[in-house]
Amino acid sequence: SRFTFRWRQFDTPAGVELTEANSSLVEFSLEGDGKATRVRVVESGFGFLTISGEKQRALFEAHTQGWSRELGDLATHAAGVAA
Repeated sequence: SRFTFRWRQFDTPAGVELTEANSSLVEFSLEGDGKATRVRVVESGFGFLTISGEKQRALFEAHTQGWSRELGDLATHAAGVAA
């Protein structure tokens, strides 16, 4: 299974159409792996945002750290549910 969404960035007002220029694309993939489920998250499009390269890199790093935390929390929760 797969689903995607656009993540509104910075000061893009609510209600504005989300495009490559003002949002990143987040893709979740779920794949059965024996009795487990493999979750894959890819967030892309930072290079298309209409902000400086420095801000693009900082945003990429912040989101990379954020996804690591969130997926770590998910793994911890899943391990507790499976126990």
